[in-house]
Amino acid sequence: MGCYEGPGPDINVLYQWWGTTTFSSTVGLGGIFSALNLGPWNGNPLYQLSDFVLFYPQFGQAQQGVLAANVNNGGTGFNVNDTVNLLQEDASGCTLVITNVASGVVTAFNITQPGTGYDVETGLATSVISSSAGTGLIVDVTAITPSNLNYIPPPVLQAYIAFASSCLSSQRWGASWTIAMALFVAHYATLYLQAIGNPNGTASALAAAGLAGGIIVSQSAGDVSQSTIAPPGLEDAGAWALTSFGQQLYTMAKVVGMGMIYAW
Repeated sequence: MGCYEGPGPDINVLYQWWGTTTFSSTVGLGGIFSALNLGPWNGNPLYQLSDFVLFYPQFGQAQQGVLAANVNNGGTGFNVNDTVNLLQEDASGCTLVITNVASGVVTAFNITQPGTGYDVETGLATSVISSSAGTGLIVDVTAITPSNLNYIPPPVLQAYIAFASSCLSSQRWGASWTIAMALFVAHYATLYLQAIGNPNGTASALAAAGLAGGIIVSQSAGDVSQSTIAPPGLEDAGAWALTSFGQQLYTMAKVVGMGMIYAW
């Protein structure tokens, strides 16, 4: 994948301008994807629910214990009552005790400690705490403790995090990617709370705090009326102008988008 040789059907005109019929480039596709904001190759870094609520704790607490999990691969050499830790980046403390085996292969376990910082994910490895010869147990986390998020169900925030990661390239955003991710999720979380919150409840108060206020352009004393407009520069921001989080993200995106790209 080191170089590409043409001509190709879409760039023959360029070759004519350059006075040649062949072209060779040493720019790999990885570099092109990076410049065009299509990377990174292996996806964005892991961004978990705990990362978001650490940034905006008003949406919940940072603890995310494992509520439910299944056997993905039972490994070998295990016995009943063996104990293992569940391994996931930025998470720790989830302990599993083996409750059933078949010829050393784990078929069932109990969660004895939910741990903190976990996310719903498949194919997580384990490390053995106590076992005669057990190895290779792989686990799927299917649910995390919902009590740690006060107003928004964890699957909702997980969906918004996945959406944000599919829209925001860490390659393009660089060091500001984690800020952009938090703003993106907070924007949609605010709109979610506005849509479902009880008018007299804390959830709606949280949503109201994140909604954009706009600029007052007219007021009336009789019957109390008020008109507002979006802040200058956000006229074309669409739904991003509806929350303070979206306004910040939209402004940052315009700055990030000003950078040069490699057109090939």
